[in-house]
Amino acid sequence: MYVIPSMQTHSTFLKNTKRYKNLKKIKQAGFTIAELIIVIAIFTIITTVALLDQNRLNSGVLMTNLAYETALSVREAQVYGVGVRNFGGTEVFSGQFGTYFTINSPDRIILFNDKNENTVYDSDLDEAQYQYVFTEQRGNKIKAICLGALNGSPCSRGSSASVDSLRILFKRPNLEAKFYAGDTGGALSIGPAYVVVDNVDGTNCRAVIIEPTGQIRIEKASDNGAC
Repeated sequence: MYVIPSMQTHSTFLKNTKRYKNLKKIKQAGFTIAELIIVIAIFTIITTVALLDQNRLNSGVLMTNLAYETALSVREAQVYGVGVRNFGGTEVFSGQFGTYFTINSPDRIILFNDKNENTVYDSDLDEAQYQYVFTEQRGNKIKAICLGALNGSPCSRGSSASVDSLRILFKRPNLEAKFYAGDTGGALSIGPAYVVVDNVDGTNCRAVIIEPTGQIRIEKASDNGAC
């Protein structure tokens, strides 16, 4: 015999049925362990790539800044040399200005006033006007210095055009640059000069190129193979 449930029993049955369906939907809307592992792996890969790109970007920015700082030091010597810059507040306006680079101190550039016009940076005569020290550069430094034509070879330590020290001088009224290799003496070279700055692992260099005409430019390694 079939018994018709009461209204209260029927209502309870409907509520239980609805609750069961809701629980089933909640269970179906969740993630499995495999899905969670896949999502975590994807986020890990994305984060790693983003951090690596950020490090490369920061390294490139620091290298570019270092290259421009090097170029600006030469430009400043040029401006002082052909302008009316005096010597240490005196009334002496003769002489010439220059920049001094050396592999022995690859983290600095010296802008000096050549008071006695011997083309040499004389530290004992207090000729230094400024000393640019590469701070907060994460080990980036001058990697190589070359003087003269590269003849298709990159500017690197030990290459045919490589020098350990370089003096670039400017004297009014000429805008042209004068190049001398070494710390003292040395014959006048027709140039051009290459100052290569590089990062610690040698993967992101820039070449600061100073032409005999006084033009200064910066190029990447892929542009002319200068580094």
